[in-house]
Amino acid sequence: MTHCKVNNKAINSYMKDYTFKVANMKKAQEFTLYPYTGGDFIYLQSDKRFCRFNLRTGEGFINATNRNYANSIHLQIEPIKCQLPDDIKTEIQGFLWHNEGKDGNINNVLHFENKPLFSN
Repeated sequence: MTHCKVNNKAINSYMKDYTFKVANMKKAQEFTLYPYTGGDFIYLQSDKRFCRFNLRTGEGFINATNRNYANSIHLQIEPIKCQLPDDIKTEIQGFLWHNEGKDGNINNVLHFENKPLFSN
């Protein structure tokens, strides 16, 4: 069974963190959602893992081992298949797709709107 907990605290109002465990992970880790650039894929990074998931299906890949400062290169070198937990997938979809697609703001000066990036 996968342990999942959504962590709604964020360092900045445009960053969102999620705590979950997938694939061969021994313990849950806190992942930060990369800014959404449109399409079906999202990217998340923790201190030791980097992953890419299909936002619609939840299928994805994560680097196979813990590495300090994991990045997309580690994901390309040692990918393993995994499934994003349904509650985390739903939370991310709600964050990006609902609420008019608004992604957040920086100091109430710059506002992000992702709605035009969504594919039907």
